[in-house]
Amino acid sequence: MSDHIHIEKGAAPWKPSEAASLTEVFHEFTIPLVGAIEQDSVSYLFWCVVGHAGPENAWAYAHVSSIELDTLRDAPGEAFDQVLRNLASARVCSFAIASDDKGIVEWVDLEPPADFDTAHERGMSALSQKVTEAMEEMQHLLEQFPSIQAATGFSISPSPRMVSVD
Repeated sequence: MSDHIHIEKGAAPWKPSEAASLTEVFHEFTIPLVGAIEQDSVSYLFWCVVGHAGPENAWAYAHVSSIELDTLRDAPGEAFDQVLRNLASARVCSFAIASDDKGIVEWVDLEPPADFDTAHERGMSALSQKVTEAMEEMQHLLEQFPSIQAATGFSISPSPRMVSVD
């Protein structure tokens, strides 16, 4: 058993793969925002980290036991957020970004202490690093094989936001 959930590009955040099934919704707006998923007989808690009502959002997933899900089910309304926060703390977590029209577009696995309060910041930092590495690799390939750039007209330019202002 893995603590990391299997995620597929294009999947809905509350059903992040063909093998996943939504088993319970604890909170929803127009879509499920907090709930439980079962995948390969393993339960995972999911929650929308940011972007609840927007077209782009971020999600976190963490392995939970049936006893932990019972604790969440039994939490009175005013204590639900704290119980959720406690369940999500100091465990392996997967972080994904999604959009309404594309589903999940990318994800990373975060090692502990990934928790409810830091999942967004740590997830975005890890995704940023992943993109930077991919761009560096692409730049290396373009330099090594100039015919790629000639055939595609593709080049990598630094973002104006990434260039320091003196």
